[in-house]
Amino acid sequence: MMAKVLTPNTRIGGPGTTVEMDKAAFARSKGVRGSSRHYYWIVGGYLTNQDKSQRQATFERVARRDKSTLYGLIQRFVLPGTTIVTDHWKGFLGLDELGYKLEKVNNKKNEWTNENGFTRNHVEAFWGRLRRSLPVSGVPRWHHVGYFYRQVYLEQV
Repeated sequence: MMAKVLTPNTRIGGPGTTVEMDKAAFARSKGVRGSSRHYYWIVGGYLTNQDKSQRQATFERVARRDKSTLYGLIQRFVLPGTTIVTDHWKGFLGLDELGYKLEKVNNKKNEWTNENGFTRNHVEAFWGRLRRSLPVSGVPRWHHVGYFYRQVYLEQV
């Protein structure tokens, strides 16, 4: 499986394609004392082609994960007519009004594939690989973005 890092001006998807979208929180400990953490959010998507042999990925660190920020990212990175597979988070509701087809998978009810056969397993697996690649401590949070791009690059090779 290959993941292709896209430039900021590249858009993925289109009619007949599927993009798995998700958001993930990443944290960095404040120090060895206490449990205070600094969180940041990454919103991302994986384009799955028909034979599932190659994927295109687009991810961005965001300051807020509200509906307007999310809609702006999706409109910037995903072409209209794309089927977007998401969880049941309410920030994703209403994408069908923007010209996208929306499929939801409810992981909280142990649903990993919805009734139409759509899944979010590929984007969830990416978050797991990314978290395992991050150092446990001693790295400033602004360096985490470098680890993030490194992991996406390693999936290309």
